[in-house]
Amino acid sequence: MTDVLRVGFRGLAVLGAVFASTIAGNAAILGNLNINGTATVSMTTIDFLPLLGGTGGFTVTSGNGSFASLSPNTGTIKDLDSSVQQVGQPLNEPNFVVLAGLPNMQLTLTFIQPGTFSSALCAAPPAAGQTCTPSIPGGSPFNLLNGTATSSTASFGVLVQALDTNTGEITTGTGTFTTPFSVPYQTILNTLANNGSVDDNPYSATFTLDTIVPEPATVTMGALGLGLIVLGAIRRKRV
Repeated sequence: MTDVLRVGFRGLAVLGAVFASTIAGNAAILGNLNINGTATVSMTTIDFLPLLGGTGGFTVTSGNGSFASLSPNTGTIKDLDSSVQQVGQPLNEPNFVVLAGLPNMQLTLTFIQPGTFSSALCAAPPAAGQTCTPSIPGGSPFNLLNGTATSSTASFGVLVQALDTNTGEITTGTGTFTTPFSVPYQTILNTLANNGSVDDNPYSATFTLDTIVPEPATVTMGALGLGLIVLGAIRRKRV
């Protein structure tokens, strides 16, 4: 039995190396993508400019990996509405981001992460270091932070999946959107309450694609190969 296990583990190591090299050799979309744009934001919607039409535009500022040669470049991004793309629920929003310089990438929005802060300080007098995630029906994705008593940032995170339409390779990753303000977040919340939206806000976003999803056929072949190795070892042991 010891010999069988030894052979089995050797086979597993060999298959693991082959499996890893197979994944690494494919043309998966990997790397960091940084973009800038402008958006109008309400408590439940994000309308990436230009307004209306369902999508907005952005500029690629930098990138590495699959995105290394894309700056300067442009792309489009889909608007968000929490009544359609619900916070904290699995999503399937294809072509969430489309890059003019990488037409073989289909980036799908799969999740909008709920904000992580409490709402306890949302209405407190402004002070440095305060945090707030507004309490609204359906949940808010926004993380608000007062850097000082007179400045703040708003951010939210998403999960994404990238398909290389040329090869069928799929990778997963994250995206983080950040907007700076020259006023405390309490002022932003008051504007939202009184006007319904905060208009024409510059934002930056970083997408990080770092995890390759193994192809089902590759996983199946690996398992089959390991089974054959172990079976062969057992037969040799019996002989």
